[in-house]
Amino acid sequence: MGAYMYSAELLSKIRSLGLDGTLKKINPVRIYNHLMNKRAGVQMREVFLRDLARMWCGQEESVAEIRAELLRSTLETARNNVPYYRKHFDEAGIHEPNADDLRRLPLLNKSMIREHSTELLHKGWQNHAHYRMNTGGSTGQPLEFIVAGLGSQAANLHQEFAFRLMGFRNGDRIAAFDGASIADELRHNNVFWVPRPNHEELPYGSVRYSSHYMDYQTLPYYFKSLEEEDISFIYGYPSAVHKLARYCLSNYCYLRKPIKSVQLTSEIILDSQISDIENAFQTKVYLQYGMSEVSIYAHTFDTSHEYLCSPLMGWVEVLDDNGIQVNTGEEGEVVATGFHNHLMPFLRYQTGDRAIYGGERDGVVVLKKVLGRSQDYVVRTDGTKLSITGLIFGQHFKSFGNIARWQIFQDEPGKVTIRIIPLSGFGQEDKSEIIDKFRNLANISVVIELVDAIPLTSRGKHLFVIQMLS
Repeated sequence: MGAYMYSAELLSKIRSLGLDGTLKKINPVRIYNHLMNKRAGVQMREVFLRDLARMWCGQEESVAEIRAELLRSTLETARNNVPYYRKHFDEAGIHEPNADDLRRLPLLNKSMIREHSTELLHKGWQNHAHYRMNTGGSTGQPLEFIVAGLGSQAANLHQEFAFRLMGFRNGDRIAAFDGASIADELRHNNVFWVPRPNHEELPYGSVRYSSHYMDYQTLPYYFKSLEEEDISFIYGYPSAVHKLARYCLSNYCYLRKPIKSVQLTSEIILDSQISDIENAFQTKVYLQYGMSEVSIYAHTFDTSHEYLCSPLMGWVEVLDDNGIQVNTGEEGEVVATGFHNHLMPFLRYQTGDRAIYGGERDGVVVLKKVLGRSQDYVVRTDGTKLSITGLIFGQHFKSFGNIARWQIFQDEPGKVTIRIIPLSGFGQEDKSEIIDKFRNLANISVVIELVDAIPLTSRGKHLFVIQMLS
């Protein structure tokens, strides 16, 4: 009876796949490629963890050469197997590309990827281990693309290595604060977190705490759960972790088990948030910068909070509005060329993120700060766009210490609405400081709205600027 049931279930599954789906599953080329992918994954783990340790410990003297060879191999694979790039290489007369040829290629943006999605795919990509990814909803430009199976493994290995540098030891627990959706029946019982299907702690933790439901009524339950789960590390969105930190500071709550360290990612990170989080959890804060496009992985190592971009993950440029590499200390757009997605390679991909370039040290690109999205600007009455980098982050607002969260909204030139979730000390002096600085520095008038909550994106992220002007 058991054998019959198994056969019936298998037959039902085969029928649900249909003829084409079944043939794909038993395609010998596909089976072979998936087996080779598993073997390559084992080799990648050994090589990555070893090479990353050697690089960051200063024992690898040929970092620049290793990075250049990874780039050369990426360009060669793209030229030989991806129609979009073969065309551009041929037009440039490049037949055996090397690292110096990268800047002869055009920049690639989301609109171009959508327009040329078929041409950007590796020949026979369906037969290789892969998954579909979508991203970009927070910018108003959602994007779907194919990622090779080893692409995600490369990102995961970097994240595992970062946690081990932060002090992770086997048996430690990691709590992730992200945009997890929680079922109604759980929320009705004051449960605002879910376990991951894979209970391994590395690379992103085994418990997901949702950023969607955090307020002063629910935060005591978050705190209690962290105690019960015996958490050693916190990872996630700055706005969510900061909200918990402010709750702890305001209510003099301290976790019985010390937090070893905190890693923040995915949003603009303010110095005041770092200070509050370190004070609340009596620990160090580290920063991480990566993306679903598996083109870059960068993280901080010390109190300078400078990001070091891994030479094993991708080639990183920081370009001005004319596509020229900026000088050290200057701001530009992060442009990345990933090394591990041969099925749909993004070469010179315009990420839309802004950063301050910190130069290059022994083959490692440094980002002094990651500043946010390219649309993070305000518009004056005359149509001039002003980056919030200088307007907000280049200033020292005393009011920062009295603000739990804020958001800039603009739908009219020369005028913005700033929505603020105030802390107990926020008052008229803080309002006046913000209004005066916007008027004096940018000639922009401000309306301040004090609110209890600011809506998050569908992924639970906090957008700092909502810009409705094109």
